[in-house]
Amino acid sequence: FFQMIRRPPRSTQSRSSAASDVYKRQILLIWAILGVQFFRGVFEHRCRLTPYPLPNQTWPLETSYTALCGWAECPTKEKGYYTNLYCGTPYDYGIPWNSSEVDGPEYNFGFAQYNDVFTSMLSVFQTMTGEGWSYNIYTVSYTHLTLPTTYSVQISVVAVSFKK
Repeated sequence: FFQMIRRPPRSTQSRSSAASDVYKRQILLIWAILGVQFFRGVFEHRCRLTPYPLPNQTWPLETSYTALCGWAECPTKEKGYYTNLYCGTPYDYGIPWNSSEVDGPEYNFGFAQYNDVFTSMLSVFQTMTGEGWSYNIYTVSYTHLTLPTTYSVQISVVAVSFKK
């Protein structure tokens, strides 16, 4: 009977691990907030069919060209494409976000983005764990030149410092 009433085994090996978990969550939240500030609307930088939004608050999207634009340019007739495309984001014109534009597998079905803190935390978590981080860097690099790489490398360095 007395052997059944034992103290349960400790799930943590050191006293500081609970505090370390709190710090990890705080750092995850801080990097997520920075991600929202730096990259909000970055997945909306797409090649569009018209240079400006239409009066009905929509902006037609070229669905056959799935790469983001910004630093990378949209194809034009001079470059062999069948029509001129224009780079733009609805955020610049106050148009509400259309989630169907990023529902495809090339955009991780809308989960890897930085439009709000929750999805940004998911993207930061992917970077910290090393699962899918390269996809996020490559996708966002089409809109910014060096900021996504610097941001992700810093997250990776911080994440490595927490590993035991």
